[in-house]
Amino acid sequence: HAAKLIHPPRQFAGNRLCIVAPETSSLNILRIADLVRPDVYLLLPQAETDPCGQSTRRMFLRAGLERVLATKEARGEVGRAPGSARLIEQMLADSYDAGVLYRSEAIAIPGIRIVDLPLIL
Repeated sequence: HAAKLIHPPRQFAGNRLCIVAPETSSLNILRIADLVRPDVYLLLPQAETDPCGQSTRRMFLRAGLERVLATKEARGEVGRAPGSARLIEQMLADSYDAGVLYRSEAIAIPGIRIVDLPLIL
């Protein structure tokens, strides 16, 4: 940078999280707070090794919902997918109401409804 031989780095691509739900779902899930309602059975990617799961954990933390999510987990209303690649398959097979996934993954999957989440989360 100092010699002005290269430009400073800038972001040219990115990804965002979204809510995914079966197209057939009658639940009105439109924002992150809806995911922690007691009537919503939620499937999330695990956060130990999955980048989507790590982003999802940060999203709930930034939204101030990590304690509500922990309570929901303790009640058995949250499942964990082994990774984002299998989340939709598991969500549909095990009758979960919604999940969180990267939008770039979700747009390629038929039979689901996608709700974009704000970039600040």
